[in-house]
Amino acid sequence: MTSVAALLAARLGMPESMRLHNYVSRNRPADPQVTLERLKFISSEILNHTNTPASITYTLFGETVTRDLMSGGQFTLRIPAQNFDEFNLVSITGEVGAVSIIRVPLEDVEAVEGDVTIRREFFRAGSTTSADTFEQGDLIRVQITIDYSRTALTGSYIITDFLPAGLVHVPHSARFGNIGNRGATTGWWTSVTTEGQRITFFDFNGRFDRVHTYYYYARVVSPGTFTAEGTMIQSLGAREFMTVGDGAVITIRP
Repeated sequence: MTSVAALLAARLGMPESMRLHNYVSRNRPADPQVTLERLKFISSEILNHTNTPASITYTLFGETVTRDLMSGGQFTLRIPAQNFDEFNLVSITGEVGAVSIIRVPLEDVEAVEGDVTIRREFFRAGSTTSADTFEQGDLIRVQITIDYSRTALTGSYIITDFLPAGLVHVPHSARFGNIGNRGATTGWWTSVTTEGQRITFFDFNGRFDRVHTYYYYARVVSPGTFTAEGTMIQSLGAREFMTVGDGAVITIRP
């Protein structure tokens, strides 16, 4: 029935056609009739698409830019919020889709996941005592502890940490696992992505080992007093479930 509905939607040029077709593909029965209907769907859907090369033309800060999006091409355009009025769409050719992402400060994000707690601590390398004051030239270990309760959603999570402005991430230093008694580099290597002061990585909540510890190292780049937003953990399966940890103020003495 769904395959017939997908075929009808394709012939009517309705946007629901592809979602219906994808449902049939994921739940495909061993029915030759459905296979024939899927072939008819493909034939009809091809006619709904244009061969016109895709492109977009826009103006930003008075400059006119044309982007060619041939063969499924894509690009990312970053615009500061205060300058968004400077962007104007001039024309589009072919079939082009767009996704807009607006970043807001973490204090404006309402945490709705009460079943996960996340804690971040700062240590001088080689020490097991957390601190918030360091010296110029120190190597600092940033440790993140995640505690999943028994009622927390299972599955994958993304963790986003924010380094204070006076620190810089040490590449390839991230580890998963507990720290040894002397603060030595132990545990399994894990991959993180850095974007300025933003550090992101992934975690998985299964049925066992509900307390997970990650850490990475950072170097001091300048003295002063710096504020770091709280670490955020967010379910990938249900993005509305997230927890934001406490912020931190770090002092670097010259």
